[in-house]
Amino acid sequence: MNTIDTTDSLIDLARAEDLTDDEFLTCFAETLRERDIIEKLKGPGAHLLEGPRGVGKSSLLKKAELELDETFHVDKSLAIYINFKASLLVETGTSELGFDPFLCWVAAKILDGLYKKCLKLGVVNSDLIAEKYRRLLSVTNSWSPSDLQRTISDLQGLAMAGSQSARQEIAKRLTKVGLERFANIETVAEFVGEIARETRASRMIFLFDEAAHTFDPQQQETFFQLFKLLHGGIVAVKAATYPGITSYGGNFEVGQDAIRLSISSVEENLRVSQDTLREHFRELVRRRVPGSKFGQMVKQGEALDLLVLLSHGNPRLLLQTVSKWLASGELTKRSALRCSNDYVGNELTSYHLGLKQRLPRFASHIDLGMALVKAHLVPEIQKKNQGKGEDPKIQTIYFTMDPLLPYKIHRAVNLLEYSGFLFRKGVVKIAQRRQAPRFALHLGVAANERVFHSRFSRDPDRAIRRLSIADYREFYASDARFTQLLTDHPEQENCPNGHPRQTEGAYCAVCGIRFDVDKVLARLLNDPVSRLSLSDFLRRKLSDDFQATTIRDVLRLTETDLQTAYLIGPVRSRRIVNAAEEYISG
Repeated sequence: MNTIDTTDSLIDLARAEDLTDDEFLTCFAETLRERDIIEKLKGPGAHLLEGPRGVGKSSLLKKAELELDETFHVDKSLAIYINFKASLLVETGTSELGFDPFLCWVAAKILDGLYKKCLKLGVVNSDLIAEKYRRLLSVTNSWSPSDLQRTISDLQGLAMAGSQSARQEIAKRLTKVGLERFANIETVAEFVGEIARETRASRMIFLFDEAAHTFDPQQQETFFQLFKLLHGGIVAVKAATYPGITSYGGNFEVGQDAIRLSISSVEENLRVSQDTLREHFRELVRRRVPGSKFGQMVKQGEALDLLVLLSHGNPRLLLQTVSKWLASGELTKRSALRCSNDYVGNELTSYHLGLKQRLPRFASHIDLGMALVKAHLVPEIQKKNQGKGEDPKIQTIYFTMDPLLPYKIHRAVNLLEYSGFLFRKGVVKIAQRRQAPRFALHLGVAANERVFHSRFSRDPDRAIRRLSIADYREFYASDARFTQLLTDHPEQENCPNGHPRQTEGAYCAVCGIRFDVDKVLARLLNDPVSRLSLSDFLRRKLSDDFQATTIRDVLRLTETDLQTAYLIGPVRSRRIVNAAEEYISG
């Protein structure tokens, strides 16, 4: 057994938002593909940065912003990073305010982000820009940025109000801030252009993170209409999205209105891709782990490389499993495999099943997806791998799904993509000259479920080096197992007239009535602070110093409020806010 030292490291800070700018730059490493994406994010046009959870979308957006900030006084490209993680806290649709709170909230976030960036870079006189904001918002007296922050907070607070009287008080404040200006995106876009001219910016680039994080189709469609209208001239727009679950709406066309930049996964079947991933992820770990620890890990290079392969190109997953490996105190290949299996069997599976709490109308789809993986996909791919002789030259994790399969099966697969259980790998021809999407099972899941030939049970890395994307299991609609799975997981979402959902879309295909929208926020807000992904120390600070017992209590605290507590500074306060918003948004 190899013992390790306990020197502090950044290995447990897997999210970009948990790091200071200096820490982020210290930890950041990139591939040629990621450099190409960063350059596109820094350039003109509209782009959708698509990938599942944890693959580094936020890191690429943040790196693009920091690089543009550094060179602004040379090339005059102004980058405004805006995080929509808290969007689930905002109601969608026309309310008693007379306007869509979500649309107003997005506009307010854009204006707030623009103001802060102009002030940070010192590109415009603060009194001058304040006067421009005062005129835009028809404020008759003096204006300050705290007014805009209060508007954002109040738009979020409508849904969080604990009583009708509290809600009425918030609504009363909001009627006085000129919401008609926020709700008119053309006015906001014109204002953005005016500031661009005032700052002599050659380009103004909006970087929208977590733009499709809430699973709320109405919010997503509203955002992408705004995204489309904002783009044009010197204004460029970029947004982080997710495969399978993003709703763009009928008036937004991917490819025409925005170009997709996919970072879904690596080419796990190619040796050159495996070698590139090995070098890149070793560098990511080296930048976060003190030299003495990293040196010990490198001595067990085969074990470290196994964790790299089983991460399937997901840096967050790698960092979390490496953290487990270090904590185990046993730097061996056996321990590495055990830590990966532990992560897949607990965190990854729990996350996917936990989506039922946020998506109750998709609860049966989520359960169906897990049953599909464990009861059908895994056994069939196992059978295919095991049937290749005593010394198989080829192994597979690939399969196709017949487009004629019921909607519910495809929706379950979409949710598995979001969680990271599956990766889409293009389209291939199947029987009767038809085409079907091809998928890859996550390598960590494949190892945990012992999908590979039995001779590779302790050495899944040997099987991974024999993967062939040309070898895949085809699943057809005629397969009786799908019928049984659907029977075991009956449809839970019906329209108000009782018709089960059969297709994607907000309206019933049978009667045209709109499906009900989930109301999950109240339940999430009342969940205990113990659910937050925070250290015991920070949880105690919340309960002892602020008497915060629920997620609602935490979200009512600003970073400034949190910093009044002893030993809570900017970094820890941001971690607390991020954890609460992450819990709400999923």
